[in-house]
Amino acid sequence: MTQLLEQKTKLNRRIARLCDAIDHDLNEAFLKYFESNSYAYFALEEKLVVMKTLFETIQRQGMEATTLADLSKVIERAGYVEDRMDELESQIYNRRKRRVHRFNFSDFFKKYQEQIGHDAESEIPSMQEAYQVLGLAQGTGMLEVTAAFRRFAKKYHPDARGGDRSQEAALRRVVGAYEYIKRHFAGNV
Repeated sequence: MTQLLEQKTKLNRRIARLCDAIDHDLNEAFLKYFESNSYAYFALEEKLVVMKTLFETIQRQGMEATTLADLSKVIERAGYVEDRMDELESQIYNRRKRRVHRFNFSDFFKKYQEQIGHDAESEIPSMQEAYQVLGLAQGTGMLEVTAAFRRFAKKYHPDARGGDRSQEAALRRVVGAYEYIKRHFAGNV
């Protein structure tokens, strides 16, 4: 339990630093863009305000977390939003991005399997259902299957939904369908 409390404290300090950075970024954007390019300033201001709201939501979720696993998911969300914030800061300060994290589907599968604690593919009983879940005609090639999977994964993933986890069941089915088709497609090649 003390480890959970320590992690929550670290997350709170991290988010406080990030919110302070957002306030500083807003001031810098105002000084740099308001007179010369007010449209750019207002666009940056809107995005930074959204970031601050997301961090506050993440902070609240962190305080509500009751297990280290739940808190770990919240911390991952904070990292995702922090990456988006770094993109905005690189624009404001005219520098390269500091944080380079690419979405990696291999890591996604590994982490997702760990999170759900079982094989997502077990939810998909047939090839026909797997194709239906992805909205494809049976027999569609792997390029189209992968494209459909990516589209649905990005649509349903909590990070793409501002931390909203209400579509996790749908995401689990999409992962299972993709894994089912991939495994069976490889067996037929």
